Amino acid sequence: MPSVVGDILTFNKEAGLLGGQLDTFNEAAYILEEGIEGFEAAFNGQHEDGTAITPGDKEWVTARQWSLSLMNQILQAFEARNLEVPTEVAEFDKAIDGCVFNIGKLGKMNLTQDQIERGFKAVNEANMRKLEGPKDAKGKQLKPEGWTGPEEALQAILDER
Repeated sequence: MPSVVGDILTFNKEAGLLGGQLDTFNEAAYILEEGIEGFEAAFNGQHEDGTAITPGDKEWVTARQWSLSLMNQILQAFEARNLEVPTEVAEFDKAIDGCVFNIGKLGKMNLTQDQIERGFKAVNEANMRKLEGPKDAKGKQLKPEGWTGPEEALQAILDER
């Protein structure tokens, strides 16, 4: 029987995201990006005429840009102070804790274990469809032209509550 973790590892492998050395700062940027997606309007300002900067404007800063910028500042602070990056054990602990908090968040949304697992499956299936798309400069798998996301499947699961 396939597992959610196995399916996610398959996507990461096929997307070429498992090779190479762990980049603590880049991984943290991915986590931050996911956490602040949808809030970009709050940290994008206004044009000189007072109108809001909106998606599509050349000044619009994405969640990805914000998270990479923040993590780059943290990396520079680490390097300037000759600090050690977290150990592999610390990274393992942080990654599992992130999963624990996110699954707890799903529980707070009144989702059952089955609904959460089906949600993971819907998102992973959408991610697998990304594999034909391009990658950004950091190696993140991007959406190909015509890609459809998991939103419809996720909404159906939410509607079951």
